[in-house]
Formats: sequence, C-alpha cells, structure tokens
Amino acid sequence: MKQPPAVTIITGELDLQASRTLGQRLSEEVGAGITSPDVILDLSAVSFIDSSALGVIVQADQRLGRQGRGLAVIAPKGTVVADLVQITHIDKSLRVAETRQEAEAALAPEDEQAAS
Repeated sequence: MKQPPAVTIITGELDLQASRTLGQRLSEEVGAGITSPDVILDLSAVSFIDSSALGVIVQADQRLGRQGRGLAVIAPKGTVVADLVQITHIDKSLRVAETRQEAEAALAPEDEQAAS
C-alpha cells in the first residue's frame, strides 16, 4: 500500500509575494518524495489567490507528474480558490477536491479506486 500524501495547509492571501514562499514550500514537498509520494494542498482557508499562485501550483503539479507522483488541491465550493479554478477551467488538468477524503481518493491508484 502506498504511503499517505503529505498535506500542506495554506491560509491567508496568496498574492505575488506569498507565491514565492508557496513555490519554495512546494519545492520542498516535491523534493521530499522519498517520505511521501503525493501532496495535498489544502487551500480551504485562503482568502485571496491570484494567477501567480495558481501558476506555482500548476508547475508543482507538472513536476510531480513527471516524477510519477500526484498533487491534489482542496478548494471547497464557495471559496475564492474554487471560484478561480472554475473561471480558469484549471480543474481540467489539476485534481481539485472539496474535502481531504476526496483529495486522497483522487490520488489513489486506479486499482484502489476501482476496489472502493
């Protein structure tokens, strides 16, 4: 069985300045693949997000994908993150879930999903 994903919880505003910090934090998570193969980014408590932060998240997802790993974003309906995801249609390429349980299920191997 696969190890549980690392969970990173972000709160507050994700603007250009915060995007740099988020990028560093996600780089650490991406680099920590030996201990945790996948990453869940909980953005439930984010009060503002701009395109630079969204770009950082997409880049981390792509990098993880190249490593055979996954990233899921928690963005419940009605949050600013969910609104931005819907407007940009980024949910077509990014795993977006409303709860941690849904995020974990989205990261589960297909054979585990079929068994559920």
